[in-house]
Amino acid sequence: MNITVFTPTYNRANKLPALYESLRRQTYTDFQWLIVDDGSTDNTEQVVGAWINESIIKIKYYKQPNGGKMRAHNTGAKLCDTKYFVCVDSDDYLTDDAIEVMERAIPEVDGDNSKIGLLLRKYLTDEDNKYYDCGSRFITLHDLYASGFCGETTLLFKTSILRKYPFPVIDGEKFVTEGSAYDLIDQNYKYLFISKAVTICEYNPDGYTLNLLRLYRNNPCGYVNYYYQAWQLYGNKVAKQHAYMFTFFIKDRKTRKEYRNKDFDIRTKIFGYLRYLKKIYITKR
Repeated sequence: MNITVFTPTYNRANKLPALYESLRRQTYTDFQWLIVDDGSTDNTEQVVGAWINESIIKIKYYKQPNGGKMRAHNTGAKLCDTKYFVCVDSDDYLTDDAIEVMERAIPEVDGDNSKIGLLLRKYLTDEDNKYYDCGSRFITLHDLYASGFCGETTLLFKTSILRKYPFPVIDGEKFVTEGSAYDLIDQNYKYLFISKAVTICEYNPDGYTLNLLRLYRNNPCGYVNYYYQAWQLYGNKVAKQHAYMFTFFIKDRKTRKEYRNKDFDIRTKIFGYLRYLKKIYITKR
């Protein structure tokens, strides 16, 4: 067995069945499903327990106190006992041949220590089914988007490497953008890019901007760190302005002062404040 399909979940008992059914339909069946329940208060445990008793696919279930997706993801990487690890969110599901597509491609990266795994696509619109030529078979996630790629991705990791890049955890916050870890991975490893959608995802646009503002207000330090890191890695001045912008969302004065002690010049501060005003306006319209 090579692959663990990992799913972090919180109160998604009504969404998980679609993913479960897609796993049952897989054309390649030698895989396992690892679910980390991030403190759900619905009947997720009972739903998953019934599937475990069915014994149709191999399922491992672990429940922990609610701490956000990044903590659940870190737990999943630690618990994973296969060579490869792919995260599929609880409101997404896989194409019937997803695991088979990954298994066929694994030999191209398996023995290469400079390759971390596979970079595949997610399907949201018909555009995601169109072939995309990024100019190279092996590429970093950052360079893929820099090439003009639009859309979302599905990432299959070598578990041993992924464990070296846990998502940062900040006291009092439950969200960090995935780029916090993925940008660091890009400094040392590449993926084999396969222009095929293997994950089907659906977005509910209702309240999306409101949820964004809530994320900003509840997790500002994580955003500051992510954008500041992006500036350090890529020299992106706009990212540095975003880093300063998010300091305005930090409620605690002492913490806000500490984060503003980073290397922010006057131009960054001015444009960061203007971006803050624009962000508030857009998310409140």
